[in-house]
Amino acid sequence: MRWDIAILSEPGERENNEDCVAVTSGDAGICTVLCDGLGGHDAGEVASKCVCDSVTAAFEKAPEGADIGELVCELIQNAQDELMKMQIELDKQNGMKTTACCLLIQDGTYVGDSRIYQFRKNKVLLRSSDHSIPQYLVNIGEIKERDIRHHPDRNKLLRVMGSEWETPRYQRLKLEEPECGDAFLLCTDGFWEWIEEKDMERFLKRASCSEEWLNTMKKFIYARGRGNRMDNLSAIAIMRVEGDDGG
Repeated sequence: MRWDIAILSEPGERENNEDCVAVTSGDAGICTVLCDGLGGHDAGEVASKCVCDSVTAAFEKAPEGADIGELVCELIQNAQDELMKMQIELDKQNGMKTTACCLLIQDGTYVGDSRIYQFRKNKVLLRSSDHSIPQYLVNIGEIKERDIRHHPDRNKLLRVMGSEWETPRYQRLKLEEPECGDAFLLCTDGFWEWIEEKDMERFLKRASCSEEWLNTMKKFIYARGRGNRMDNLSAIAIMRVEGDDGG
């Protein structure tokens, strides 16, 4: 089997794109990382790129046979340390923050409200739980899951990279062992804000490859969100398909 991967990152209806996405490979396998920068021009976009660059550079040095669960946590913690150092160097301690999600196929980590989904048989098998006020309200039974997307406090995050951590603030997400036909989606809130899980599933069922799935979702998102000052939208779509990895 092999991995079929597609990437999307667009400004939406904003002047700047503060998101950053990256995919790389090395002896340890395949690494995907997606970040949604916070703090405005020259702050959010710098933070998101710093984290993506840190994660991918460190992953490319990881040896074959590395413990993926430990590695995925180390990548995010190291990126947090580099981001905090950069804040001091650029005198931007009050800005330069970002969400992040990193997927090494079988294990993931995330901070904030950028999401990781795993699909099986064209249905959502699991998704990461947002580090946000609306998700907290869902967890305590105050609102329904469907209310998160357009909740007035949706942008109030409980955890981000670039804030001081006394203890690690990332959360590890243990995924199911991938099977042929499984799919994964990493996406920022600017992406999932305008598309519900039932539509992700519907378009996945029709798609022959990751690029087709991602492009169909993108068209749907723009059709629903255009005219609403859409946020930056970024995603990485991954499918486990038959065929040779090519080495």
